Amino acid sequence: MATLKIMPDLENINKGLNVPVIIVYVKSKGLITGASDALEDIVAEARAELSESKSSSARSSR
Repeated sequence: MATLKIMPDLENINKGLNVPVIIVYVKSKGLITGASDALEDIVAEARAELSESKSSSARSSR
């Protein structure tokens, strides 16, 4: 007796999606790492500028 398939064969869909999903994951991982590094640089520069402005204002107030 044949059964009526309402949903497509999920196993075949999964096999077809594995490679593109892995490629997207690897590429986005590099993108996220780059964005994180850039954000860390911006924060470090901002902290350095704040520290510099605080020390220069402390010197000028003496």
